[in-house]
Amino acid sequence: MELRWERQPMEDRQFRGRYQRRDGDVAEYDFHPLGLVFRESVVYLVATVWDYQDPRHYALHRFEQCELKAERSNRPPGFKLDAYVQAGGFDYVDPQAPKMRLRVRFDAATAHPCGRRR
Repeated sequence: MELRWERQPMEDRQFRGRYQRRDGDVAEYDFHPLGLVFRESVVYLVATVWDYQDPRHYALHRFEQCELKAERSNRPPGFKLDAYVQAGGFDYVDPQAPKMRLRVRFDAATAHPCGRRR
């Protein structure tokens, strides 16, 4: 997997964007961009929204509309995109990782929707 990133998108300015979430709903957020990450064929915006400090990943193809704002973006104190990526900020489940077997017991009411009982 190839991973590349850019540190200074949009001249450190906020933007308001309409973003289609994974559940299909479209929501409007005020984004504070922290950088762009190119992961395989998808480009992600790493950003915080509103006054939150936790970086999130937003796939660029899910944006429906964006409007650049005059206000400067707020970068979380000490945030460095290089360190974030290198520390595993984009690590997801690796299909090559060793598999783990998990045995779980459910009561009958919980197990029924799963379709399998023993």
